[in-house]
Amino acid sequence: MLLAPYHHLAYCNLPKAASSTVTTYMTGLNVNIHKFSDVEQFIIDRGGDSHFAMTQYSTFHEAGLEHWRNSSAPQYRYFTVVRHPGTRLYSTWFDKIHSHRGSDQPDLLWAACDGDPSCTFAQFVDGVTKWLQEEPDVDKVNEHVAVQSDLCDPKARDFDGVFRIEDGFDQIEDALKKWSDVEFDFKSEKGEIGYSHHNKKAKKVYDEFPVSDKDGYEKYMPYDVQVKIWRAYKTDFDDFGYDYPEKRKTQKKQCPDLPWSKDLIQSEWHGEDAQHMDVMPADILEDKPRKEKAGKDIPDVQPAGVELLDFD
Repeated sequence: MLLAPYHHLAYCNLPKAASSTVTTYMTGLNVNIHKFSDVEQFIIDRGGDSHFAMTQYSTFHEAGLEHWRNSSAPQYRYFTVVRHPGTRLYSTWFDKIHSHRGSDQPDLLWAACDGDPSCTFAQFVDGVTKWLQEEPDVDKVNEHVAVQSDLCDPKARDFDGVFRIEDGFDQIEDALKKWSDVEFDFKSEKGEIGYSHHNKKAKKVYDEFPVSDKDGYEKYMPYDVQVKIWRAYKTDFDDFGYDYPEKRKTQKKQCPDLPWSKDLIQSEWHGEDAQHMDVMPADILEDKPRKEKAGKDIPDVQPAGVELLDFD
């Protein structure tokens, strides 16, 4: 949770769902800066990374205590932003595994890819879904791949806003303006809304398999991969109203291999993660991917017409 006490806002942060943009906004409210690019500079000038909020993380309980201490103040408004589980997982793999070889999220690399930085998205899905099956404690699962409903359960408390990023950022911006009574300029220096995490090099690679948005994901992502993700994240599909997988003729038979180079490690947040290159093993930085390990079991494709079942 991130709190803006003066404005009585409580944001449940979900990585890979506009979280960098909204955490920057929350920082801006707390330091009384209402322009996105100025908040970025404020954070950088104080030694922070441009995509991390300089706002203290709290809990739902602490937000309740804040109101209890000042019962005459308005109740906190709770909100969160969610994302389609499939595109969120693909974005995590591309940014944290493929682009950076796991350098900034080593627990993801080891838990989901057995330490192999050449891990494909299909292998990543197998590793993550196994991790979710075998680990009952959500606190021990990396938050980038945890079930969103486990982190910000909309049924456990009365949220004032649960926004799907696919429905457009305007709805989020309008609600925050109404609740905070603050005119906040979300445009970055590049004129985009919030953060654009990729430079031209990364965008070109990303677009070779355009599944980072819901429509592209449903159109091109292999059906068997979609089914595995649905099984693991069924709660998110149900709680947030996302469609179940359907077979389409346009779907690929398998996820294509994507090019990688050392330049890609510069792809996020103006290359701040590139600091890891100095300490990364040479074999991780090789342009040529490692050969796939022999004997790896690949689950069968879900037959058409068979009812989809959740994890036991």
